[in-house]
Amino acid sequence: MDRLPLILASSSQRRIDILSSLGWKYECISPDIDETPWEGEIADQLVVRLSIGKAQVVADSNPGCIIIAADSVVEVDGRVYGKPNSPSEAEAMLKEIRGTDHRIHSGITVINSATGNIRSHCVTTKVHARNYTDVEIRQSIDRGTPFDKAGGYAIQDSCLNPVKILEGCYSGSLGLPVCKLIEIMVDMGQDIQNTNFVQDSACKPFCVYARGNK
Repeated sequence: MDRLPLILASSSQRRIDILSSLGWKYECISPDIDETPWEGEIADQLVVRLSIGKAQVVADSNPGCIIIAADSVVEVDGRVYGKPNSPSEAEAMLKEIRGTDHRIHSGITVINSATGNIRSHCVTTKVHARNYTDVEIRQSIDRGTPFDKAGGYAIQDSCLNPVKILEGCYSGSLGLPVCKLIEIMVDMGQDIQNTNFVQDSACKPFCVYARGNK
């Protein structure tokens, strides 16, 4: 079983790190699409649509490749949060999310541009946010952490330490659900035999959050 050349349709450092950890050789191409939500569009539909759009843009100019794309948003009581555009927006966003039970939706799309075959899925992770302080919010903003993150925070941010409990896919909460990606790759007939992937170590680190952060 062979694998076509891989392209990650993203400039996200978290997605780059996750895909690199699998040991796959790939190229990064950052697509430019309109990420504005449609009127009445719900979060899981939004991330799938945007991941398809990103993958399709790259696939159109790169025949004979496997294109991987993803998109993530945070949803709190039906309100969708993307990436903040300014320090004031990041501060307001983080204050609204603080102490809430919310969801991270990550849409993933894989396109075989040789055949036109496409697979898409949304992975949802439940998050119980910690009651971090205003000082911690400001420290995170001063470090520039929020500005390329949906909801303005990173799960692994040791400065803000935003998560009390996480339920579900850890890699999905980082923006690229590994188990679903591998499932799709196998379904599309792509070789993953040399993948550096152990499910317990790659997908179970969220167990540390089950003990709770103070």
